[in-house]
Amino acid sequence: MLMAMASFFRPVTDPDFWWQVRTGEWIAAHRSLPSHDLYTYTVSGHPWHDYEALPEVIMWWLFDHGGLVAISVAYGLLLCAGLAVLIQLARMTRPHYVALSVAVVAGVLAGAPVWGPRVQAVSFVLTCVTLLLLHRHLDGRRRALLWLPPLAALWANLHPGWLALLGLVGLAMAATAPALLVPGTRRPALVRLRDLALAGAASAAAVLLNPLGAEEYPASIAPLISPAQHRLIEEWQPPNLADPHLWPLVAFIALVLLGIAIGRVGAFRGLTALATIALALISARDIPLLVAAGVPVVAMGLTRVIGLLAARVRWRERPLPAARGAALSAVVLIAVAGIAVTAVSRQLGAERASVRALFPVAAADWLAAHPSDGTRMFNAYDWGGYLAYRFYPRRNRRVYIFSEATVMGDASLWRYEDIVSMRPGWREDLDRTGIDYAVLPRTSRLAGALARTPGWRLVHHDRLAVILARTGVSR
Repeated sequence: MLMAMASFFRPVTDPDFWWQVRTGEWIAAHRSLPSHDLYTYTVSGHPWHDYEALPEVIMWWLFDHGGLVAISVAYGLLLCAGLAVLIQLARMTRPHYVALSVAVVAGVLAGAPVWGPRVQAVSFVLTCVTLLLLHRHLDGRRRALLWLPPLAALWANLHPGWLALLGLVGLAMAATAPALLVPGTRRPALVRLRDLALAGAASAAAVLLNPLGAEEYPASIAPLISPAQHRLIEEWQPPNLADPHLWPLVAFIALVLLGIAIGRVGAFRGLTALATIALALISARDIPLLVAAGVPVVAMGLTRVIGLLAARVRWRERPLPAARGAALSAVVLIAVAGIAVTAVSRQLGAERASVRALFPVAAADWLAAHPSDGTRMFNAYDWGGYLAYRFYPRRNRRVYIFSEATVMGDASLWRYEDIVSMRPGWREDLDRTGIDYAVLPRTSRLAGALARTPGWRLVHHDRLAVILARTGVSR
């Protein structure tokens, strides 16, 4: 747990954070949800089904009272809570303590690319809780399923990842169904299937207990079926397993497959592990689901390996005397805690530097210092949320695009991609939209092309961003 803290407590890097905080402030001020886009001049009429309103309000309150550090600490604690539930889930199989430790560390390292202060952390935690409840039910504690409908209602008010709950219930039913073919287990299997079906139906109905009502379903499903999001947004794309930063994920998948092969994990654990491997390989966004389903399987597989090795070399554990064991444990605990706290404090101390390295802070400062220059902005997709945070509700600082892709719509995403990729007709798109200034990464091809285009000139540059304006627009 202490080693994991170094991965969980991170600076804010999610481009969604900035518009989510501003939206949370808007919701608190208006005491209602936004019904349409607030931040762009391109899709201001598009409907907005805000299924993350509650986290947005909480994030705004934390940011308003404690700044970026409060956000990082809150999400770090949330992820630690999820890991605690995951460890409890893995311990249900009574794994060897070394096997459990290795499984937890392997899972945390595999999820390193996606941990951090972002709303998706909620779904990791609640996926772990859902798996714990389903495994308790399959172990004979029928009342565990009673918690699923209220969990679904809570989840639907936090993040669209609640779809995982219904999927896991379906996998539990699929894992139970073969028992109907075995004469001695047919009756208990029927009871278990009935209970799971009722719990799933009640959970599906409980999802409607949110401000969007029945709109929650199409709003949550929309990103899953959007061709533009899956083609253009990195987190929806398959992870690049050739990247050395993702080799821990490759190793974790190998350990999960080993656990399925030799760990005697059972039908439900095996199905969930295989299903989440497939999801993680389709979309990097789903790596946390693989960690939640995979850690218990890895622990079971490594326990089996340790048992086989111990039997072969005739090795037996001999406990240390109590006093010596306690002293050694205390020394190790203090050392690990010191390393973890040092790493966390160093990471949280880099919040401001991280924001300046990722978002156009200096460019936004220039725009703030020149309030009347420019009327319609073109901006990088990942920077739209930060610029909206800085300048909403100023009309001449509304953004071209921001990272709420469902609100933007597929047509807007494709049009943006045509411009930044400089496909045929990109100049006409800029002219047709009335764009007269652009905030872009200084290394982008589009920035270089605009700088060489008659009628455009560079008015600001810094280490990260440039601002280019049509001649006569900026002084």
